[in-house]
Amino acid sequence: MATEIEKAFEEFASNLEITDKQESLVSDRRENVEKALKEELILHGSEEPKVTGSWDRNTLTRYLSEGDVDVMVILHYGENKGWDNAEGTIKALDRFKSILDEAYPDTDKRRDVNCISMQFSEFRLDVVPAFRYKEGYYKIPDSVRKLWVKTNPFQFAEKITEVNKTMGETFVPLIKMVKGWNREVGWPIRSFHLECMMYHRYSTYTQRYSYSSMVKVFFENLASYLSNPCYDPIMGDRVDTYLDNYATKTKRTIAIEKAKKAAAAAKEAYEDHILALILDLINLPSFLAFSGALVGLTLLSIAYYLRLRFEDQFHSAETMRRQSVFTEALGWPLSTVQYSEWQRKAGKRIRAKLKTTPRESDFYETQQPVGADRLAEMTAESAFYTRQLYLILRWWAWALFVVAGAVFILVTLTTLVSPLPDNVRLLVAKALYSFITLVLSANLLGWALKLGRLASTIQEVEESLERLKNTSTLDVPQVMRLVSEYNCQVVDGIPIHSWLFLRWHDEIRDLWENRLRQ
Repeated sequence: MATEIEKAFEEFASNLEITDKQESLVSDRRENVEKALKEELILHGSEEPKVTGSWDRNTLTRYLSEGDVDVMVILHYGENKGWDNAEGTIKALDRFKSILDEAYPDTDKRRDVNCISMQFSEFRLDVVPAFRYKEGYYKIPDSVRKLWVKTNPFQFAEKITEVNKTMGETFVPLIKMVKGWNREVGWPIRSFHLECMMYHRYSTYTQRYSYSSMVKVFFENLASYLSNPCYDPIMGDRVDTYLDNYATKTKRTIAIEKAKKAAAAAKEAYEDHILALILDLINLPSFLAFSGALVGLTLLSIAYYLRLRFEDQFHSAETMRRQSVFTEALGWPLSTVQYSEWQRKAGKRIRAKLKTTPRESDFYETQQPVGADRLAEMTAESAFYTRQLYLILRWWAWALFVVAGAVFILVTLTTLVSPLPDNVRLLVAKALYSFITLVLSANLLGWALKLGRLASTIQEVEESLERLKNTSTLDVPQVMRLVSEYNCQVVDGIPIHSWLFLRWHDEIRDLWENRLRQ
């Protein structure tokens, strides 16, 4: 779907291109106009008339009847220097018009500020007199201000081409797309002004981006661009003053309002595009989707098998822990039969590990002698470590629950909103993905809630042990009641792998030592 969106942009850009027929038509009209002028005027000896403006920059759209093509006719300075003055700006244009009136008596023409505008049935052709100077710039007449103004439209075209190459041939199509929007909303912005704003925006880009993202970013900033002065990147003249027409609602205000509407629409469309990218990732080819679903289901089954196996080991290990605590804290002897049974359950690997890396002598912080005080302090320390680990695991359980839940909702929605696939495997794959994420979500939610409840109960045991130590002389029955409560909570808890214990051991030990110092 996301790929289709980008293709739609490319098709839109392609539909805005000048057709071969239009290009041939413009070429014929231009050559005939140039021929008529050459017969009556002495033009520049080495520089032929040139097409300028949007046509030269390749940013003109196929809506020729609504645009214009500019032709700059370079005059021989020596033969026409009599026009290089204030009155010459009008005389040059009038002379051009008289020649074209004679060559095209049935074509509507008018003298504009700096050109003769000829309205053909298919498009408008603006014919511009110009002098070329050795410094590389040109001068064209301004019949309103009565002066010849500097210009260099070809340099701007070169800069547009450079940016287009840097952006992987996407800049020119992007300009045409924005011009397409400008046309649809009634031409609130002049084409050259629009191109200048876009050049200033994208001239620093070093790579191409998706059309959807570029359209979104440009329209997000267009209102700001319209609120500020804009200058010709070559000659430095302001190109936006036409917007300040001193009406109750200026053209600038109207253009900004339309830009804001376009920004909102572009933002919404881009967000839909991002969703489409995600959907593309989910809507894999049926074989890959089905295979992935089977792998996921297999992994889920293995995880449940390991969970059951480790829970059984956990219960055996927990029984050993409880009995060993009584032996270490109270001095209760351990029967030979019980010890042999523990060794059998532990297995050769665990026994070998204990021989090479026995438990540290200061595994418990307590320095109390054998008795109720020692049992209380060992239980308090064990409860503190267990509670801290449970709180950490609870945080991860909540985080994973949110992720799994989001994936489940996304998969389910795409399954519901997508049309039924032709291939049954794809439908089955989606159902399996939904099932897997639903099971994971339910389990993670259960673990998060359970860990929170266990941590709270274990904290109550810790607080009870602390109160017991501070209020009376400890005896075994009082401590055993709380030890039993703690043991019940641990038995009902979640197995903690040794890797997790070691991962957070130092951090929890620091918390425990801080607590002892308080």
